Amino acid sequence: MDKLDSFNVLLDEEYEIAKTLHQTGESLGCKIVFKTRPNGYRVIFNKQSNRKVLFWMEVSDNSLLVKANLLHIDNYIEKMSSCSGTIKKSIAATKECENCHPCCGSLHVSYHIDSIKHTPCYFKGHYFSRMNKTDWDMLSDLIVLENNAV
Repeated sequence: MDKLDSFNVLLDEEYEIAKTLHQTGESLGCKIVFKTRPNGYRVIFNKQSNRKVLFWMEVSDNSLLVKANLLHIDNYIEKMSSCSGTIKKSIAATKECENCHPCCGSLHVSYHIDSIKHTPCYFKGHYFSRMNKTDWDMLSDLIVLENNAV
């Protein structure tokens, strides 16, 4: 947790959000890896079940940046339907897969947001930043649901 103190350059509200997301990762039993970045740290949360990255967070331009690998959205579509436009827009903005990686073919995951089918690149993930507290709390809920989806 002491390396998480490098996130204290964030505004108080975002620092509290970073601590809450860290607690979410801990409560899910994630393997937590701290990586040094040129301007601080990246904290990576790997799922225990398959060691794949569930989400990571870092400071970028003195703002919290989170990448969440939400790949099974159809499993928790009811929760997704109650998300704000901000969250839905961040998810929908993820690059659609064009078999950009040799092993993409077997990793295609599709889901629906507002009845629109999305097939994102498995290797891209969804990026979130500059959201209000309600949206950060919702993202935390989505991360928990994603962890439990597989």
